[in-house]
Amino acid sequence: GELITLLEEDKRIGKENELSVTLPSGDIFSVPPNLYIIGTMNTADKSIALVDIALRRRFQFIPVYPDSKIIEDFGKKENTEKKKLMEDINIQLIDSKSKYYKGVDFQIGHAYFLKDNSLAEVINENVIPLLTEYFRNDLEKVKGLVSECGRALDEEYFNKTGLLKYIG
Repeated sequence: GELITLLEEDKRIGKENELSVTLPSGDIFSVPPNLYIIGTMNTADKSIALVDIALRRRFQFIPVYPDSKIIEDFGKKENTEKKKLMEDINIQLIDSKSKYYKGVDFQIGHAYFLKDNSLAEVINENVIPLLTEYFRNDLEKVKGLVSECGRALDEEYFNKTGLLKYIG
């Protein structure tokens, strides 16, 4: 708690409420005013809620949401299809009228679509597992969402194994 408090702007060296703490080693520790901590946090992950509240009071938060244009600019192959899939899925996830609505914090990020791999690999290795988690293993809902985005899954494979697979 004391160390987190030292991160506050007014508690740093030379500021009006400057504080320091004595470490177990006996050394005095305080935070200089020119120290910047830059971190990232996925807003869908709320498992450390109490720490989250303590940190939120001490930091500025700048939201950065998925940007499909990045796929065009930096993706390697199948850029157009990957971009469209990301946009289509995210529309379903953020549209409050959609039966697949989860909210803006559950959008699928563009990083999954930047790899030099096929659309099938992105869907099977990233999209399906993430959606399966989002919908708590409700595979019918995942199948429906993927289908709504114009991508049919292999029904025969599903009937044999109970697993979802896109074959292109």
